[in-house]
Amino acid sequence: MWFRSTIRNHRVPVVTHLGSRCVAPVAGSTTFTNTLPRVFVRDYVQVPSLYPDAVTAESIRRFTSLLADASRDANPRTSVPTCGDWTLDDLLWHLTEVQDFWTFVIATRPNPPKDYEQPERTSGRRLIAMLRHAATGLAEALDNAGANEPAWSWADEQTVGFTIRRQTHEALIHCIDGFLALNLSLPRVSAELVADGIDEIVHVFLQPNADDVDDDPKTFGTITIHATDTHDRWTINMGEGDCTIAGAALHLNLWLWGRGRTWPLTVSGAAEQADLLRAEIASKTN
Repeated sequence: MWFRSTIRNHRVPVVTHLGSRCVAPVAGSTTFTNTLPRVFVRDYVQVPSLYPDAVTAESIRRFTSLLADASRDANPRTSVPTCGDWTLDDLLWHLTEVQDFWTFVIATRPNPPKDYEQPERTSGRRLIAMLRHAATGLAEALDNAGANEPAWSWADEQTVGFTIRRQTHEALIHCIDGFLALNLSLPRVSAELVADGIDEIVHVFLQPNADDVDDDPKTFGTITIHATDTHDRWTINMGEGDCTIAGAALHLNLWLWGRGRTWPLTVSGAAEQADLLRAEIASKTN
């Protein structure tokens, strides 16, 4: 059975949640069936960042540089558990390739990237140097473009701003993947940036395909995501039963992405709704 869902975001004071429990992350490599509810949000052309000052080309460069620095003396065959069967070299190559691709997209905007040619893969120190070069190229391309200029993307939104936001969070999450794989303390991240990452998940990745929308009237449950440090809430109507998932924005962001250990989050109400939401996000982002 398919369910329709609506999503909204609003700023609220911090509240206390009773009857809570810890939430364990779901591995990013988990396979889910197609019996999950789809999510419906209003049509849009542009989804602005929740905290635009936190989402910048310089952030892309910073998190990529942190990952490159951390990987410099590491074994390239180090396993990256948060990315399935990837090694550290696989992680570095993925981010290099992604950043090279989006540099091409911005350089040739607003045309689609049909003439893009993938660079030749390398490894080890050469790959790290290639990654740094890709990050610098992408940051410079974005710095020289206006956020509202049209540019191709895979999403409904077709602007340079979409790429700035998406690639900031791409660099951040893969930097964290590398740090977790190398057993390093997580890098310093502003609460506003990771709250924006939650907002991106809700308003971009949970956007449905047209044939997923079910217009039949039904009664839906309510899932509330509450970032206690930024005082942001996202309310999602899906499934059956009501629950609130609360915690620091960083821990919520990492849990939603299925990254790492059991983070100190709390769930009040119908706990199965949290599992349902995490599974739906995994089906949209794997």
